Parts: sequence; structure tokens; C-alpha cells
Amino acid sequence: MSQERTPLLLNTPHDGSLSTKTARNPKSTVFHSERTEMSESKMMVTAEEVTTIVPDMPQTCRITGKSAKVLVWKDLIVSVPIMGKQKFFERIKFWKKQEFETSRREVLHQISGVAEPGEILAIMGASGAGKTTLLNVLTQRNQKSLEVSGDVTVNGEQLTIGEFQRMSSYVQQADIFMGAVTVREHLIFSARLRMGRRFTDAQKIARVDEVITQMNLVGCQNTMIGQRHEKSISLGEKKRLSFGCEILTDPSILFCDEPTSGLDAFMAKQVIKALEKLAKQGKTIVITIHQPSSQIFNMFDKLCLMALGQIIFLGPPKKATGIFREAGYPMAGRDNPAEFCIQKLAVHDGETEEDRKERVAEIKKTYDNSNMASLYFERIYGPVSERRKEMGNKDVRKSHKYAANWFTQVLWLFVRSFRASLRDPLLLKVRFAQTILISVAVGVLCTG
Repeated sequence: MSQERTPLLLNTPHDGSLSTKTARNPKSTVFHSERTEMSESKMMVTAEEVTTIVPDMPQTCRITGKSAKVLVWKDLIVSVPIMGKQKFFERIKFWKKQEFETSRREVLHQISGVAEPGEILAIMGASGAGKTTLLNVLTQRNQKSLEVSGDVTVNGEQLTIGEFQRMSSYVQQADIFMGAVTVREHLIFSARLRMGRRFTDAQKIARVDEVITQMNLVGCQNTMIGQRHEKSISLGEKKRLSFGCEILTDPSILFCDEPTSGLDAFMAKQVIKALEKLAKQGKTIVITIHQPSSQIFNMFDKLCLMALGQIIFLGPPKKATGIFREAGYPMAGRDNPAEFCIQKLAVHDGETEEDRKERVAEIKKTYDNSNMASLYFERIYGPVSERRKEMGNKDVRKSHKYAANWFTQVLWLFVRSFRASLRDPLLLKVRFAQTILISVAVGVLCTG
């Protein structure tokens, strides 16, 4: 399936500890692939810059008891179908199952990476780089037409789709809400259907209050969500409400597709600050983002730059421009580093696709030959540590398939629908008139 790879272990000591040495910052500290396994004597390096590979986080959450999750993907190869031309009469035969010979195009080329608990991993790239495809594979959603090979593991174990979706949450780019309910009512409805049977009603309401405070929604909790053509809460509040709905169940891994899309600079920063708070609780957060401001760019813990279906850079955002500089593409002092990286990985005006591929290959080669790449390679392809084995995924396998039973789901769906109908006078009038007309029509037919 995938060709054998050779580790890039540059400046790696024989005792197995991992460090990167570039002689810039004398105040840094060396971190092992599992920090708890390093002796104190190995953690001091003089006049050397060191990359932190593993954030220092507890194994389990003190509040919920859930274990931290290390998400690793190895040698992912993804292809999509290229549909051939079909005749008109063949296309309209929907009742007949037809087999078409289709060629496939590879969109992700043997990529590997890791997301750690306690950090925000931002996946960046120009349009067509493969960000959304990678996110779909990691979340195990929207894979109907994809052919995927490779491994995706959590704490060293492969999980079923059901187990993975119970431990993770996915915040979509588009906000999908019922406008005729308030922010608080929407969160209560979500809590009653998703928080599980082990929680009492009082505990669910208390969790809703906690999330409202955590997501800074106190001021708008009794405001109608509204629709686009109505007076409603702001876009930033809707985005934070989306996060609030997903974190009610306290997921260990949170995926976000373009969380700052459609927001101004201030609102976008508030959203990323909310994600920072969640990361500090020990959650693994993976987001895709197109072109953030320099302030937001520096708030990320780890950056994954993609181009042409490959990972060009994986590491701390502040080190990305250094890799580009070593490859012969220095950044001007006042440029936005996010814009600079995207620009260098995209097609420029007046150049061919071959020129772009050559530039991207040169930057990728520089990164692959760096000490940072060797650290991440060892972290991804090295043996699963005892710490990750202890964390495990037992907390996922103990849970029920559905958080709420059938009766609870039907009850609260009916309550929400009835409440929304009462609050929409036009809809209520239309349904009343519809009922009268149907009654009259049935009466005329039966008596005639």
C-alpha cells in the first residue's frame, strides 16, 4: 500500500531522547516524545533552541475522568472518482443500477501527522490543498466517494466509526439552528438528547449554565436565535453557540471547519480564545482555517501547512517562516506570516503549475531535512508509549450507542416543534387554514 519510509533522525542522541538544535534561544527546554520519561539531566541544553513536541497535560480530566486523546494519522492516501461522460438516456435511468468505469484522482499523497491533547492544531492551505478532505477522513464523515488507505489511531488504537464519533464532536462551517427558540432553550434541548442517561435533569441544566458562562453567552441566553432575515444574535454569538452545543458532552477531540469564517477580526479572535480555553482543559482540537490574521496565527499551538495534497510543514507556527527562509524564500518584517505561507504555496500570476510544484517541493525538502521533522516522524511512527497505553479508550467503549432512548427523543422533538409553531404566527395561521381546507375537502367528498 505504501512504500517504506526511512526515518530522518538528525542530531538524535543514542539514548532515545529527542531534541532539535539550531542555536538561537538559550532559554528553551528539551522534551522527550513522552516528557514524563526524561530525566532532569537530559532536559537542559545550553544556547540551543528546542521544539516542544508533546504538551505537558494530565492523563485524565479531573472533572469528568475522561482520558486525554492523542490523534495520529499515518500514510493516508485518498482518491476521488473522476466521472466519465454519460449519454443523456443513460443518466435518466434512475431506476436501474448502472456500473460505470471511472478513473480516480489521488488528492492526498501518503500524509502523516499528529494532534496532541492540550493544543490547537490549525490546518492551513490554499484552495484545493486537501484541507477539507483530510478533515473528512479524520472525522470519518462524508467519505462515500472516497477511497482511503492508511491508519488513523487514537492513543495507539483503531476505533470503529461509532466509538470515534462518541468521543469527538464536529463544528460545521454553516450554523444550522431553529430560529424560534432562545439560546438557552437550544442548549437545554441539545443537553437532554446528547448528554447521556447517567446524568439527571438537574445535572444537565447545571451543565448548560456552565457552558453558557464558558462560551460568554450570558448576555444573549434569553434571546431568540432568529434567521437571516430576522433580528437575531450576532454571527460571533452563533459561532460560540455552535461550540457550546458540541462541548456539552465534553468531547475529548473537537474538530472545527473554518470556525472564523464570516467573522470580523475581533469576533474571530474571541472564537479562537474560546478554543484556547477548551484546549487548556486537555482536549485535542483540530481546525481548518483559510487565512487568519497574524494575531490569530500566533495563537495556534501547532500548524499544518498543506499544498498539492501533501503536508509541507508540521510544527509550531513561529518556526514556519524559518523553514521558508532556509528554502530561499524569506519573509519581509511586517508581512502577515499566514498570508506569506499561503502565497508561497499557491500559484502566482504569470507562472506555470510546474513552477509552483518545484517551489513547493523545495520547501518540503527543506522541512523534511530539518530536526523538527525527525522529532515528529519519531512521534508518529515510533512505538506507542506506556503513557498512551494507560490513557487508552475504555471511557468510550463503556458508553451507550445512543445517549437518549427513543421516547426521550420523540418527546423533546415534539416539544421543540410545538414551541416553535406557537412563536411563529404566520406559520400557525397557515397550518390552521390548511387544516380547515383539508377538513372541508374530506367532508365534501364523503357526503357527496
